[in-house]
Amino acid sequence: MSEAQQIILKGLEEPRKEEYYPIVVKVLTQYRNKKIALENLMRQKEMGFELVFPTCIASYRLLEGDPGYSPYNSYTEKTVENKLVNKPEILDLRIEQLSLWLELVERSLNNLNDFERKIIEAKYLQKEKKKDMAIYHDLNLSKDVYYKIKDFAIRKIATSLNII
Repeated sequence: MSEAQQIILKGLEEPRKEEYYPIVVKVLTQYRNKKIALENLMRQKEMGFELVFPTCIASYRLLEGDPGYSPYNSYTEKTVENKLVNKPEILDLRIEQLSLWLELVERSLNNLNDFERKIIEAKYLQKEKKKDMAIYHDLNLSKDVYYKIKDFAIRKIATSLNII
């Protein structure tokens, strides 16, 4: 076999489940939270509030009038305040990023057939997550058939999200 044929065949190898499966599961488990985050940002924008980042820096403030008083606690906090806080364009950018991410995931979910979608929704998209056993009992499936459908659905999502 020539080197060119080896290169072509190497690109056609079957992707390994352990490489894409955890990525897709992470995307699916983040879906609900990101959807809520987008709704919150949209509401925040609608109400006229600007994006506010909470400080991650320990804060020990002096009282106004104390020697060394400053409205900022550190150079880092002052920089964050000046560059990020109260910038409507940051809010718009976050809304745009979340919207695009959700759109891509929703397209991938819409690519599933009804049975695949029921399994994925029950396992990853519901507020109360179900165990696999409960899902395949609810759907009157054998364990083997359930896992084949679930694995195929995860693979379809990975493919549509260009993970594989």
